[in-house]
Amino acid sequence: MFHGAGLTRTYIHKDVEHIGEHAFCSCPITYYKVDVENQYYADVDGVLFTKDHHKLLKFPQERKESSYTVPNEVKALGACAFKKCQLAEILLNDDLELLEDQQTFSGCENLERIVIPQGVKSIPRYAFANCIKLNMVLLPDCLSEIGDNAFDGCTNLTEIHIHNENPDIIKASFNENDVEHITLYVPVGTGYAYRHHPEFKKFKEVKIERRKN
Repeated sequence: MFHGAGLTRTYIHKDVEHIGEHAFCSCPITYYKVDVENQYYADVDGVLFTKDHHKLLKFPQERKESSYTVPNEVKALGACAFKKCQLAEILLNDDLELLEDQQTFSGCENLERIVIPQGVKSIPRYAFANCIKLNMVLLPDCLSEIGDNAFDGCTNLTEIHIHNENPDIIKASFNENDVEHITLYVPVGTGYAYRHHPEFKKFKEVKIERRKN
């Protein structure tokens, strides 16, 4: 709705019942403010959430800070939740379960590393597209899907750590140009399976990682 509009601060009236997933995508907003009487949405320090705080909908794209910790009660991140934000560090809570739709972190040009919690099973399309400073990604044991172009334009990404011991159950499709410079670190005993997987063999190399107890 407001894609690319010149909005900087946004007030959400008490009668607003629905905000589209991409309503504020690419808007240079510094602060979201929700009327306390609104029954569907809330803000915490300028960040937009659903009323129950179980979904983080949008972090202000133009907020000038380097680190943000996702609150413990958040279970899902909405589409474009952190798109084009200025953060160098995003700490995801252990109870997070879902990255919705696509472009969750795309265009975060200062983001350097990310650890995806164990409850997340799917990485959406274009999730980290054009995160040009991203250099390390850690993926969980239960991962079952990596969306198309998830790491498109991540020119400084050199290592991805993946803890799933069975690559055959992971639905993935990589553009070779996106991953040919990345080293994939995998669990002990899975090297052969990853090196001969039709998608994971596109990586620069596959190395074994011995996890600490």
